[in-house]
Amino acid sequence: MQKNPLTEEKLIPADPNNTEKSKLIEEISSLLSIMQKIGRRLANETHNEAYDLVDEFNQQIHQANLQLKLIRENMFLSELDKQESPHHSDSLLSRH
Repeated sequence: MQKNPLTEEKLIPADPNNTEKSKLIEEISSLLSIMQKIGRRLANETHNEAYDLVDEFNQQIHQANLQLKLIRENMFLSELDKQESPHHSDSLLSRH
């Protein structure tokens, strides 16, 4: 299992048969991680009413990151379902 180099969190691999989708998801993940770090720095430097806006922005970035994780998991689970589908195992049995 890969780790996101910016956050060191373990990543569920995206669709192993579709490297382009995997690359795109990892690029978005990296961008979101960078945005989260910069957003935290901005929050530390912001005061008064503007802080609420920065905090809301940071929450939206966090939600986008969670949504991306769901997309990645869905793609991975969809690929597992394809590999384990009864139709697939029938074709394996017919070869024997």
